[in-house]
Amino acid sequence: MLLRPQPGFAVAEATDAWLRGRRAERSAVVGRSFLALVDKDRAQALSEALERVAATGAADQLNAPILADDGSLYGIVHRDEALEEELLRSAHDRDVALQRLDSAKREIEAFAHAASHDLRSPLRAIGGYCALLRNLDPGSLPPIANDLVGRIDKGTRGMAAILDGLLALLTVDQARMVRRRVDLSALAWRVAKDLQYREPGRAVKVAIAEGLQAAADERLVSLAMENLIGNAWKYTAPRKAARIEIGSRRVVGQDVFYVRDNGVGFDATQAQELFTPFHRMHPATQFDGHGIGLATVRRVVERHGGQVWAESQPEMGTTIKFTLGDTVPGA
Repeated sequence: MLLRPQPGFAVAEATDAWLRGRRAERSAVVGRSFLALVDKDRAQALSEALERVAATGAADQLNAPILADDGSLYGIVHRDEALEEELLRSAHDRDVALQRLDSAKREIEAFAHAASHDLRSPLRAIGGYCALLRNLDPGSLPPIANDLVGRIDKGTRGMAAILDGLLALLTVDQARMVRRRVDLSALAWRVAKDLQYREPGRAVKVAIAEGLQAAADERLVSLAMENLIGNAWKYTAPRKAARIEIGSRRVVGQDVFYVRDNGVGFDATQAQELFTPFHRMHPATQFDGHGIGLATVRRVVERHGGQVWAESQPEMGTTIKFTLGDTVPGA
């Protein structure tokens, strides 16, 4: 910082680092007395040091005189040691926090990966035992036992779905991305046809715009579309005339893709929670699921440098909109 040798030592120039540290605007600092800007408990000592440098022309640890061509004192360059210490301490604390965060993230990923794989074997065994019990001679088990076997089997399948979701989240974070031109229209049709194949009794009108393309990792964006269209399919189940629409709009030079349905919807005030892992907008007894699908979508979108958000009203349907960062290569 450059100070003028005049009463109060007016600020002639301040560094960007000093301004950031003080959270001050340049226009609010330049021209003001430097001694009026510092802490009162430091002002007296700083004033004495600056007066001494101005009188003797000799530099000290924090202040260096600048002489004009005629040998007179032009100004004093002041180094704010307290501010530097604060900035260095903040940088050190930030680095330590980032290291701890990275370590915690690796530990969580290792735990989730191990838990997902180690739990699969006992779940398969439980499912197999349930199948054996169901295949016993009719009447071998009392009705209540059959009911309990069914509940156990449903519980194990639900846990297996949660493990699949956890592994999907890990895949998104750890996968190496390869961007290329992806035909989102064709991808969406594959997902919709697969859902129709699984539930042939559902009458769902699906409208997919032609020519939807993006620069994306095909495997990751496929995972996102499976979750988005799968959610729309699930939450339109109560509708006799279910509709799902997939399209895009050009907004400020960027493609905004959307998946819209006329399903049960939800309270828009909870829209931000929608993408939180294991958060459910509707009771598990009403709709199956584990609350990981849309969290996976958010991870995929963020890895592409995009954004995702939701618009909805209860009983009025939901629209999930997202961007995927860069435009289509060669477009």
